Amino acid sequence: LGSAFFPASLATPVSPPDPTLSMVGFDVPGASGTISLFGTPGVNARLQQGTEALVDDDGTATIEMLANRVQQHPLGPIPTAGHVDFSRTLASSVSPGWLRVFQGYEIDPLNGATIERTNSVVVIVH
Repeated sequence: LGSAFFPASLATPVSPPDPTLSMVGFDVPGASGTISLFGTPGVNARLQQGTEALVDDDGTATIEMLANRVQQHPLGPIPTAGHVDFSRTLASSVSPGWLRVFQGYEIDPLNGATIERTNSVVVIVH
């Protein structure tokens, strides 16, 4: 899975793969949508939302991090399919320009410690 900029021969696969988020919907007041967290089956998943994301560089990796969490959604263990979904409908009273940043976490089920953060997805109401 290389490209002109990153040849496949230079890529190092991560095992297990890093968790990721994807999103469908949530673009107008009253719209429904689903955020899917893809990760390691059996590991606990949590979705957090905030209004601002920062880029965190810990010296080994650069990844987004929520600066101000406003709500947390425990999603439970990731099923054997490898993803868990979070589906909601936005209130019809939400104003255009309303913004939320979502980020997922994989949590070690044995001690509650964070294993990995996901990328962020952004909901902006039009």
